[in-house]
Amino acid sequence: MTKRGRNHTQGKWQPEASDAINLATIRWFALMMEAKAIEIYGTNKLVYPKLQEILGECLSKVAKIDVKKEIHDAGDCPPGWVPCGEDCAPRCMED
Repeated sequence: MTKRGRNHTQGKWQPEASDAINLATIRWFALMMEAKAIEIYGTNKLVYPKLQEILGECLSKVAKIDVKKEIHDAGDCPPGWVPCGEDCAPRCMED
């Protein structure tokens, strides 16, 4: 996993009114990328190496985002989420 520098500039996690729409928007982008990639592959599977390259680059760019917040305990994450290394997640995939 890529290491990201963080400055402890924020306190404990606090919900905001825009969280639901922001999370829905992130999910929409992820689903649209998946759907388009599947359509392209279904049209011409020879482009799979290019799709894999582009999706890998996208994931790498997202993983490098400096969130500027240290995760020390569960209170630093949304309710029901847990600290997973440098990030919060519903469940740690590395376990």
